[in-house]
Amino acid sequence: MTTAAQQADLNRLESGNALLGFLIVDHEAFATPQRVVTDVLDYVWKGETYTAATFGYRLIDDGDGDPRSIITIPNVDAEFGRAIEKAPSRAKIELHILSSADFDLSVDPREQIGTPVPLYSLTEFETVEATVDDISAEVTIEIRDYAQEPWPVTRATADRLPGVFR
Repeated sequence: MTTAAQQADLNRLESGNALLGFLIVDHEAFATPQRVVTDVLDYVWKGETYTAATFGYRLIDDGDGDPRSIITIPNVDAEFGRAIEKAPSRAKIELHILSSADFDLSVDPREQIGTPVPLYSLTEFETVEATVDDISAEVTIEIRDYAQEPWPVTRATADRLPGVFR
């Protein structure tokens, strides 16, 4: 939740503070979750270091469709793109938007001041599809719709319970 000062800063036409995207990509193919931030310098937030990378993202809108977004990440390390594209399972994605006012910009890597609260967060998202080339990885993410999952998983069929179906 934003404070009144943060809300006023966001509503101004000009601001000295930048909005920073903190992205976490967690997948079994990675030894540790990949953490990147939309800036040219690294940041430390919640004790974790976020590597500088200029990635793009689209915020979720209030449309009638499923909650869905697209994140475009530079494929500087070809390992990242290959892991996402060839993965047999979905990667978990988190995106948090914070203000640069929440960080000490005089040090490298940038360190948090106090306990920053994200202005916007996408959590519990998973990769749905990925398009990877030499330049970037474009990843479509969405929240898994558990209402579309088959239930119950074990069904009473003639093959499984022949005595019931005589």
